[in-house]
Amino acid sequence: LVYPTLDRWSASTYENLLGRYTCLSTEDTCQQIYEIGGYYNATKAYAIKYTINETNYAQIGTTPYNAYPFLTMVGYMYRHTVSPSTKYPTTAEYLFGNSYTYDSETDQYIVTGETKNISDWETGYNQLTNTHYTCWNTTGVCQKISFVFHTDWNANSSSFRRADYVELSKGKTLEELLEGSYSVDDLNTYNSVMKSYLENWYKNNLIDYSDNIEDSVYCNDISVDSYGGWNPNADTTGFNSIKFTINSNSYDISCKNQLYQFTTKNNKAKLKYPINLMKPNEYNILIKNGENYDHSSVKTGARYWISPAIFLVGDEGHAVSSTSLYWYPHTSNNLGVRPVISLKPYIPISNGTGTEEDPWIID
Repeated sequence: LVYPTLDRWSASTYENLLGRYTCLSTEDTCQQIYEIGGYYNATKAYAIKYTINETNYAQIGTTPYNAYPFLTMVGYMYRHTVSPSTKYPTTAEYLFGNSYTYDSETDQYIVTGETKNISDWETGYNQLTNTHYTCWNTTGVCQKISFVFHTDWNANSSSFRRADYVELSKGKTLEELLEGSYSVDDLNTYNSVMKSYLENWYKNNLIDYSDNIEDSVYCNDISVDSYGGWNPNADTTGFNSIKFTINSNSYDISCKNQLYQFTTKNNKAKLKYPINLMKPNEYNILIKNGENYDHSSVKTGARYWISPAIFLVGDEGHAVSSTSLYWYPHTSNNLGVRPVISLKPYIPISNGTGTEEDPWIID
């Protein structure tokens, strides 16, 4: 450990220890080093163990993108958590409908519109088509109505004889749930684990160089291109997932929505410090070499995060694999962190050629 300090993990100190290294003892030398990659509360933290090698110098550490695998935790910031549930129907009979009404006096939902009774999941799981709403009974009346966005059946695996759904209550609609997840004015309310991690690292490592760092716009676009199985008119069979506008084939780096334009000056998408992650379209530009592709500048020998999710069934994110191909891990996976900053123009370079072996040295 370089410049070690002796700190006690407590309610008053634990938030400041994020990103610090430790031997999990009072010693400053050890064979296994640990990094505090995240925390639940004042008594429980993620301690990430790894051995330092040359590939680690290409990244600043490892962390989950977000701590919990919730449907809405795919952005750099988020507003609320929505956790889908799973049911494993068998031979019970359920009424499904393509619409509903809500009675505020009795606080009850009523399944309406086109309806279907499904009594055998093996033969009925792929017959729901657009009848997504159910109370998981035969009356179609309940205080919490379920919207089923995915169904499946596999004779060889009970875990795939399933219905994935979210619950609506107190008159809430599916549209309100989805818009509140991706496109409302107060969308960016809470920090992702990644945002907190990068801000803490900047404070500990780059704060003295802030005069040289540009306050660029870092686009974290989670605008929705297709709701897939979350569309009330879509078929529920198979993984018809939400797809985001940003995609792995684009070279367009424009960012049209203020909600996704992260800077230190934008109160709707506010950064504490001017640092972020590389985006998939920036990655595409970086590896493009004429008609060919050159991955040498992005290889680290390890998997690392580059973007918020662009595709999900529940909580999948967007990352680069150890062989420099796109990969879609769960946002709670612990992967490498390789941030980006923008230098201000006309900063003198005193030495270096800009390679890994001979980096630029700025005055």
